[in-house]
Amino acid sequence: MTRPGPTPQQPYRAARAGRGLLATLVGVLLVLAGIVVGAVPAAAQNAVGASTLAAANTVGPPAGIGAGQRLGKTVPQPQIVVATAVAAETESGVGSALVKYDPEWASRELLGQNAPGSTGYGVTPGGRTVSVHAAERIILGGPGRPPTSLSTVDDILDTGTSVRFDPMRDSIQVRAPLMPGKPYVVVDSAGTHVVTVMVPK
Repeated sequence: MTRPGPTPQQPYRAARAGRGLLATLVGVLLVLAGIVVGAVPAAAQNAVGASTLAAANTVGPPAGIGAGQRLGKTVPQPQIVVATAVAAETESGVGSALVKYDPEWASRELLGQNAPGSTGYGVTPGGRTVSVHAAERIILGGPGRPPTSLSTVDDILDTGTSVRFDPMRDSIQVRAPLMPGKPYVVVDSAGTHVVTVMVPK
């Protein structure tokens, strides 16, 4: 007994069933795609409906956090402080406002000549004015050099025998080679304002 072969209708039915299954899958995919696209806010979609990334999440700790900070500790950081003004003192002694840096006041303060009502730079006994830098060198000394006195500055200027003019800085260096260490003082071209002092040990 032989089996009957497929009828002409059977391949057609199989193909139609396959197309129906494919259409169903495409429909499901379109529905899912519509749900996903619809879930994206309109503000995050571009002209063709594609979404754009609104925010990026960082994985891991931010770069500026140290291990100690995760435990609630503060990690020391280098700080740069630039002083451009000084506090003005009130009668109570508490600073109330910031005022501009005054080199004349600073010179008098370093030299202990800041009496009430005083003005101008600090001065030597011989009447020469003293810059802030020179006042620091006189009172505090310099690298490897001890402090000196205002009268010594006058002595160097009065007895110095070596004089050299610097046209670039418009200043005069007066050296006293007969004094110990051969100290020198630099003054302005008028010879009345002390720019710097170098008195070795």
